[in-house]
Amino acid sequence: MSSRARLLTAILGVAAVIVAFVALRPDGHSSTTTSATTTATSAEPVATAPSGPVIRVKGGQPVGGVKDITVRQGGVIRLTVIADAAEEVHMHGYDIAKNVGPGAPASFTVPAKINGVFEVELENSAVQIAKLTVNP
Repeated sequence: MSSRARLLTAILGVAAVIVAFVALRPDGHSSTTTSATTTATSAEPVATAPSGPVIRVKGGQPVGGVKDITVRQGGVIRLTVIADAAEEVHMHGYDIAKNVGPGAPASFTVPAKINGVFEVELENSAVQIAKLTVNP
């Protein structure tokens, strides 16, 4: 085997180890391990996608009521909002806002750095859609 082939093999081996490490690390980045738990406050189930809980908004209200989302500090907050009308979703405490509307979901992937209890709301209509709890 030539020195060039050995170098290429070594580079590919290192790349494979890095990809495996990133995919399998237990900090919520893999699709099989997550640091977030989701609980509905009503009988309506909360859909959970690889991007975290999915909150559906219909007629300006969260389907099934306000959702409880709990994440451990140091983990990742993952949340997707799907709405039947144009709105702005605001994650208080973290002060992050995203537009949502028909065919345009709002997805949040945020490092859980601040502990506490925060409201996630439809900003323009002041309707709470989730209660976000980040535990130390």
